[in-house]
Amino acid sequence: MSIFKHLNIDELDQIDMYKACQFFRKGDFLYKENTYPNGLYCISSGRVKLVNSGENGREHILKIIQAGDVTGENAIFSNNPYHNSAVAIEDTYVCFIPKDSFMHMLKKSPMLTLDVLQSMAQTVENSQEKQKDLAQRTVKERLANALLYFKNTYGENMEQYLNIKLSREEIADFIGTSTETVIRLLSDWSGENIISLNKKQIRINSVKDLNVLAGA
Repeated sequence: MSIFKHLNIDELDQIDMYKACQFFRKGDFLYKENTYPNGLYCISSGRVKLVNSGENGREHILKIIQAGDVTGENAIFSNNPYHNSAVAIEDTYVCFIPKDSFMHMLKKSPMLTLDVLQSMAQTVENSQEKQKDLAQRTVKERLANALLYFKNTYGENMEQYLNIKLSREEIADFIGTSTETVIRLLSDWSGENIISLNKKQIRINSVKDLNVLAGA
């Protein structure tokens, strides 16, 4: 599913020559908001949150990316500073491709260029959809939708807990509300057996009830 999926063996070998592998521990920054880009970050394993800071210093999580995803491409094309920061939310391996090398590959591969454009277009669509949700949905609906999104995107582990661990604050930053509201709603839904909680782990017991809460 990555932007490199249509490259041939020779083109992949060329990228291997350019790339450098990096390891980021949970909480490390891949890059920071308002700094200038110097390359493309390709997630090999782990997960990364893309965040920007509000006027009150509160984080807003724009997106959570994982293996196969890339980040930094928008700033590369615009030559502007990053409009967000990228922070590892678990131990993460990343392949870094320098900007000049990536641009050279784009000039040589029309399919890569097309896949990058499609990826960027999808990012814009997702961002617009999220902005619409923030404007039109209640907090309860946004939280229910977020849990269903986590289930559909990241799956479940052997114990059927969501295969992603986020703090209550991170969930709040993802849906645009207060940490206290997330804690209260999750506690209420746990009491109704719609979900089960185990520290940061969340298990969905009733997809049907969550769909109702999400306004589906």
